[in-house]
This record gives sequence, structure tokens and C-alpha cells, in this order.
Amino acid sequence: MEPAGPAPTTITSAVVSEKGSAWGSFTAVTAGSPQVRNLRADRHWTWAVYSAELITRLKGCPVNRALPVVRLRVPTDEDAVAWHRVFDDPDVMEFQGGRSAELSVYEELTARQRRHDAERGFCLWTILDRDDRVLGFTGAQPWPREWGPRGEIEIGWRLGREHWGQGYVTAAAQMTLERVRAAGPSGVVAMVDARNARSIAVAERLGMRLAEVFTTPESNREGRCYRLTW
Repeated sequence: MEPAGPAPTTITSAVVSEKGSAWGSFTAVTAGSPQVRNLRADRHWTWAVYSAELITRLKGCPVNRALPVVRLRVPTDEDAVAWHRVFDDPDVMEFQGGRSAELSVYEELTARQRRHDAERGFCLWTILDRDDRVLGFTGAQPWPREWGPRGEIEIGWRLGREHWGQGYVTAAAQMTLERVRAAGPSGVVAMVDARNARSIAVAERLGMRLAEVFTTPESNREGRCYRLTW
């Protein structure tokens, strides 16, 4: 008989389907759990368990407030229009040049993400809430520029203004980490504008650590490279 462990910790979890519409939640108990335990992760289903420790790291979230249920899908042609709509806000684009992008930019971006998914098993996914509203995107892709962490995988996120501060990005980014880990890369980086306190907070909640401070050649602004390896 195995010795008794410490008192179990109640954990709130979410079950989400990428292809189906089956939604639900359940409660599990465990002892000494990590912040997130992935039960199954592939391109169709992700089951994730979020512990109270992770939940309390959300700014303004009380201990008994679970992360919201989100669903990730490979972006469709229609999602290009949705991204263009939800990101058409100066607050959202503050650290992305400050101006809204043309629809053609999102059409090219979503098409590129479909190629990444087919070739690598991960991409920038569309974030949906339980009512199938498009909230924004999160995911990972190869670092696309000639400077910076060339050859590494960058994790990123962008959310419509009305959905900020509700835990959506943290929940979706945790799912991203599990999918990227399952696909084979040994780690990810997050390249964040040094003034972007919200994204810095998300990176830290994900367990990422500051690796270096840099100056962007395009805008000559200070940025931070956060890194997570496993």
C-alpha cells in the first residue's frame, strides 16, 4: 500500500474541443499537482487542469474564480474579418505600431497560420469563448524577423479590448504551451514591448523568465525577451 500523501487540493478544470461543440467542466482532486497538468493534447482536443495556485496569480482574480473556458481553432477565412474587427482599436494596437491594419494583412496572416498548422502542428489560433465569439488570437510560430531569436518559436497573443482582464489570454496561452510542447519544440520565447505591462504579466504567469533586454531596430524601442524551456 502506498503511503498517504498530503491533503488533496481541489482543482478546477475545463474540457474543450477544437472540432466539436461539446463543452463542460469537472472537478478533480490531487496532491502536489503542478500549476497545469495536461491530460490529453492533440489537434482536436485539449484537456487542461488549472490549479488554485495558477488562478491566484491572475491580477484581480480571487482564489475561487476559475479561468474562463476557451476554445482554440485554426483560423479560417472568416476569422480574418473577425480579427480585423476586434483589433480595430488604438488600445489594442498600441504596441503594434499604434494603427489598425488593413483587412489584407489579416487575410495573409490567417493563411500563413493555416500553413504553419499543417506543417508544424501549431500556429496562431483563434480564441473563442463558450458562446463561440471570436476574442482574438494566441499561439506560436517561428520567429519571423532577421534580428532577435532566429530559429526559435515565439508565443504570442492579442485580444479585443472588451475582453481584457478576464483571464482569457492566460487560459488560452496555457493551452498553447501544452500544444507546442506536444508538437516537439523544446521551448518558446515571448518578445514584449517593455511598456506593455499586461503582456509582461501574462508571460510571468506562464512561468516565463526574462532572458534579455533588447532594442528593436524598426522602432528603436526597448523590448524584453522572455523564455520558457522544458
